[in-house]
Amino acid sequence: MRWVFDRQPASGVQAGGGVADHLFPRSIDSFVRETTQNSNDQRRSKDKPVFVRFALHSLTDEFATKFLASMGWPDLARHLEGAAETQSLSRRRLEKALLSAADPAGGFNVLVLSDHNTYGLYGDERESEPNFSNLVRHVLMTSNGHAARGGTYGLGKSVLWAFSDISTVLFHSRPTLKPDTNGHASPDPLGSRFVGRASLVSHNVGDSDFDPNGLLGELVHDDQSREWSRSVRGNVADGVLPNWILNSRVDAEDTGTSVVIPFFGAPGRSGPEAPAEETCKAIAEALNVWYWPAIQSGHLIAEVMQFDNDVQTWSLKADGASGVKNFVDAWSTNQEQLVVVAKDDGQVVERSVKVDVPKTTAQVAPELQHSQTSAPARLRIIRTEGSEKSRLGTVALIRGAGMVVRYLKPPALGVDVPSFVGVLEAGMRHPEPTDEHEHVERFLKAAEPYAHDDWLPNTDRIAQDYQLGAGAALTRLKDGISNAIREALKPDAGDNEDGPTNLSRKFDLAGEQPSVSGRLTIKNVAYHESTRSWSLDVTMTLAKVKSESPWKFVGTVEVDNQFGKNESLNIKSTKVLSPDSATCTTDNGVIFECTVPGDSRQATIRIVVDADASVIPPIMRERVALTAVAQVDKGGQ
Repeated sequence: MRWVFDRQPASGVQAGGGVADHLFPRSIDSFVRETTQNSNDQRRSKDKPVFVRFALHSLTDEFATKFLASMGWPDLARHLEGAAETQSLSRRRLEKALLSAADPAGGFNVLVLSDHNTYGLYGDERESEPNFSNLVRHVLMTSNGHAARGGTYGLGKSVLWAFSDISTVLFHSRPTLKPDTNGHASPDPLGSRFVGRASLVSHNVGDSDFDPNGLLGELVHDDQSREWSRSVRGNVADGVLPNWILNSRVDAEDTGTSVVIPFFGAPGRSGPEAPAEETCKAIAEALNVWYWPAIQSGHLIAEVMQFDNDVQTWSLKADGASGVKNFVDAWSTNQEQLVVVAKDDGQVVERSVKVDVPKTTAQVAPELQHSQTSAPARLRIIRTEGSEKSRLGTVALIRGAGMVVRYLKPPALGVDVPSFVGVLEAGMRHPEPTDEHEHVERFLKAAEPYAHDDWLPNTDRIAQDYQLGAGAALTRLKDGISNAIREALKPDAGDNEDGPTNLSRKFDLAGEQPSVSGRLTIKNVAYHESTRSWSLDVTMTLAKVKSESPWKFVGTVEVDNQFGKNESLNIKSTKVLSPDSATCTTDNGVIFECTVPGDSRQATIRIVVDADASVIPPIMRERVALTAVAQVDKGGQ
């Protein structure tokens, strides 16, 4: 077993550290979010949850000495000392770690993050895509293309090195073979795998200049006689680290990876370094705050343990409720217990909020391309004074990955809105996902920045994969959340999921507020140069049961630009696609009205609107985003 670092290139170009030091806040929250999502993304059997364990070992004396020897300390220490002599940002942390290693009685912390029911580090040493090379060898690479997973940029793994004071991580894995197209994979008959990687800065050892990256493994030579280290397998891999460091696995089917972070350094609430017990409690709290959807859904089990050397001193299983009970109550309330308007503490309202998705660009894979579309997200709102004061007035944004992306403070709610919390389930997290929800999932994933902590219109992936309209779509989503909350919590709110009261004023509907509610979806948006018009198919579906009498929906078609400004379009014609007995008219202006028989729960119409009457220049018309705004009315004739 040897540490082998690449030599500096002939150009003499140097590197000053890992990207995670600059892109991610060095906090327990960011560490737990990124590492747990990496494990959650690798779920092997969909019939069983992923199991994740964070074990923090405080090592002293002979335990510290034995651990250092197992990771090739004398060889690595030469490179750490060279890196500590540079003017890098990590210099002081390296110096502190070297001093701790020189005095084992003082000790240091090692965090072991183990996951089970995952694929592990499969793949050959130098393959471009599989898990092993992407996690251990490559930078800014990810093979994770599944929409409902969390990763996009291949950056989340870098927090592992950011939390090691020596920027070094060890990996022990029991991998599967490469999964087939359905995600099925058998355990690798070669058994376990071990490798270590250091990610330092450009440095000198004696008269030699080295690159930042070094690997611990079996020394081999390439066809040009250059040295490099490859991972070791089987019994050799199982014998590298002390058995009290690794979480034992039941059998060959118990696949997954143990990530070992030596000299684990976590900033504390009261000082530069947190005590071990404080770190463990912070990890458990972060698991509940960010992963309660996955835990409550039975997709994730997580626990935190603390050890003094090899003796367990503390443990806690994340219950997916502590600190977030109000959100869990909103999410888990039975359908029959929902109310139309939340007037009392503890009452829960459900609303549907439409998520628009712009048309994809030609750069997207053909099988993933689609026209402008939309799908509803489910919003649950609970009226509560709550005990979680720091998150009152926020909405947990969730997509299919099962992590809370952000606790959103909805815009422009006003001071008169009662205390509440909310849960928005979008994309493949929706209780009844469709193909359109898959499109929403990919769009929201693309809208997440490096830390996956928001939905933004200006990410590189949005610019690459989507035409104009992302900014407007996300603005409408957040405004839709605010509108739904105001309607759900105010005494004069109506039971209408897609048409708040201000829309009834816009459409000048006579009589009472709607007594039925509906879900609006849009498909097949297209621009026609020959007629200088846009067309789109609009479907309204009653959200509950068929109406006893004819019902109608009234609305407008709007065009929006990247800044979220809306413009109602002149309607040239309407055509009923289904049911045949429905009728649709327009006043030759901007409003359409469709009347539907009471025995039909859904109606679809095709609307053609005048492009020349809009403010959009011809050169932009094929890329513009359209939407429809409509309200269901109980009167049909």
